[in-house]
Amino acid sequence: MIYWERWIGDWKRKTAHLTAEAKGIYAELLDHQYATHKHLPLDLDACRRIANARTPSEAKAVDAILDEFFDKTEFGYMNPRALQEIAKREKYVQEQKDRANKRWGKADADGVIHSKANGAWWKSREGREEMAAKHNVKTRIGEETHDYTSRIFEAINAAKAQEQP
Repeated sequence: MIYWERWIGDWKRKTAHLTAEAKGIYAELLDHQYATHKHLPLDLDACRRIANARTPSEAKAVDAILDEFFDKTEFGYMNPRALQEIAKREKYVQEQKDRANKRWGKADADGVIHSKANGAWWKSREGREEMAAKHNVKTRIGEETHDYTSRIFEAINAAKAQEQP
């Protein structure tokens, strides 16, 4: 994830007892977890490096934050809320991909799948080539894209005109 939703009310309520140093360390550990979608390592020194903890008090704060806010598993430390939010985000992203594929993966009345360039065949080279092949429009050496596209449109309109009685 390139961002995570930090609900201010939840954050304030759960971290009101922490020092500014501990809050910063907690935020660093959460940022790492959200960015990587992985457990924090079981190695405490590695967790301290992730949190940029350099002083003894910062190292102690890392240990306290891990103990209070993260579950220790066989794979490493995981914040339960982060796990829920990551799963929710991954589900949302997959749903959006499925919707896009369903919407843009369908053939239109011309029989062309408009999956490229926001569904407009003329906006992508592949779309133009596909439509030109369908309507037997050959490229011309040195021809501008606009002119080529116009000729394809002309061929499409001519084909439609022939179909009408």
